[in-house]
Amino acid sequence: MNSLLRIYILFSLCLCATMLPAQDVVPGQLVIHLEEKVQSAKWQDSFEEFRSLENENTFAERQILKSGAITRKAGAENQMLLFEFEESESDRYSLKDVLMNLDGVKMVEDVFYLQERSTPPNDPFYPEQWSLEIIELEEVWSVTSGGITINGDTIVVAIIDSGFKINHPELQDNIWINQAEAQGETGVDDDNNGYVDDINGWNFVADLPVHPEGSHGTAVAGIIGASGNNNSGMSGINWNVKMMVLTVLTTFDIAEAYTYALDLREKYNNSNGTEGAYVAVTNASLGLNSRWCEEFPSWGEIYDPLGEAGILNIAATANSNVDVAVDGDMPTSCPSEYLLTVTNTDRNDEKVISAGYSNIYIDMAAPGGPGNDGAFTLNEFDDYDESFGGTSASAPHATGVAALLYSMPCTELFEGSPAETVLLMKDAMMQGGDPLTALDGITVSGNRLNATRSMAWLHAYCQPYKTENPFEDYSSGKGFLRIGPNPLFSGEVLDVLYSADSFGPIDFTVYDILGRELYRVQKELMPFDEQAFSIPTLNLAAGTYILVIENGKDPISYKFVVL
Repeated sequence: MNSLLRIYILFSLCLCATMLPAQDVVPGQLVIHLEEKVQSAKWQDSFEEFRSLENENTFAERQILKSGAITRKAGAENQMLLFEFEESESDRYSLKDVLMNLDGVKMVEDVFYLQERSTPPNDPFYPEQWSLEIIELEEVWSVTSGGITINGDTIVVAIIDSGFKINHPELQDNIWINQAEAQGETGVDDDNNGYVDDINGWNFVADLPVHPEGSHGTAVAGIIGASGNNNSGMSGINWNVKMMVLTVLTTFDIAEAYTYALDLREKYNNSNGTEGAYVAVTNASLGLNSRWCEEFPSWGEIYDPLGEAGILNIAATANSNVDVAVDGDMPTSCPSEYLLTVTNTDRNDEKVISAGYSNIYIDMAAPGGPGNDGAFTLNEFDDYDESFGGTSASAPHATGVAALLYSMPCTELFEGSPAETVLLMKDAMMQGGDPLTALDGITVSGNRLNATRSMAWLHAYCQPYKTENPFEDYSSGKGFLRIGPNPLFSGEVLDVLYSADSFGPIDFTVYDILGRELYRVQKELMPFDEQAFSIPTLNLAAGTYILVIENGKDPISYKFVVL
């Protein structure tokens, strides 16, 4: 072998160091990629022979190479070699240059530490938002921060409440604007929906487009969609979303508010998105204690039409320790499958004592906490509230996650009818929650809201190879779902379909029957990636081989035969 040592001037070294994100580079490691036709074993023999030569013309190069050694090999033909050296005694750039100029070397690359894909927002009060940590949002935020569906629909959340500070600095960018009325207060019903100048929604109490600056609705909106990752204040569950504000006081008001949202969504559906609004979720952090759905048909019977149009409806149950199936509650006693009903848990994952329950009517829980230890959110004074608790805080956590799920990168979620999409999202939330002993037997699902697991539920649903129970099959733990063909002829491709209990790197290794490693690959499983890959067998002789998933002390193996 021969090599040419390039002489680097100081400026070049400084420039390289500036361009290289050194904090992410593994010190003392380089990867040598050999050219495809080079036999790895012979190359390594020649490499060691070269390092031992006494030729004065190669003295500098040999001294550089003697600072390290090849310690690991990868690939079916060991074409990738890990060269480890003492960083403090060697110049990385000179070493890379020497290696790169050796015969048979295709490329030399640095080794980097993997970065976790979780994405904490930079809002200064985010560490105070204990409820968001409990529902595990950071991994979801690495995929989406909300706002738009994969089909380009702007996601709208209709919040039905008692008043809103819509110009709160944390809310103003995420308040819905009715584009048909966007010219401002003209005194004309531009979209002919019966509401003049309904720019952001409607105040059904005063029958006006102007809303009272209520603390309750402001707090709810803050949890759902306070602007996030903007170096200011707190973070909403959705950093980008549009919130339609609907102010109510009576049972007729709420029936009218739901109808308002329904009309806009139906108009959107019927116009292929040129009119109306893509209302995806509604939130009701209010209701009536000890009343039943059949008592209020104008209210209770609206949930089915809402769901059929494509709207998931989320409601808080009573703030009292009652069994809704015995004592009643409105609206959480309504039987519509398009209604998701929520009770309240605290930061210790216990049901808050003053929160309703039922294994018939209450679907799941979400964090809200008692009033003295409630969720961190906004108030109407352009400030923050550290004690907004009760089921009023639980419901918007579920609503915020539902809106976030609508922005997942999977077209299959929207291939059915709008109603089918609603039920998918509801299933993802209920079945993708965390099971809690405290909820067992007193809610339908026994689960507390978990955003990452709900995303994983949808990820499993979107896998191209369908199974009867995709979430259980794809997400219950590391393993093999399907491998084939087996046996196969040398040169055929072995297709591997696998399961995993978390996103991130997963190592697969092929060994021969004597335990010698022949092939290694690491799959970096990301949400909505296909959980499948192929192994080439062209260089495998006839015989029995073992494919292994690394799993700590309990590796998972599968035998296959090459003919």
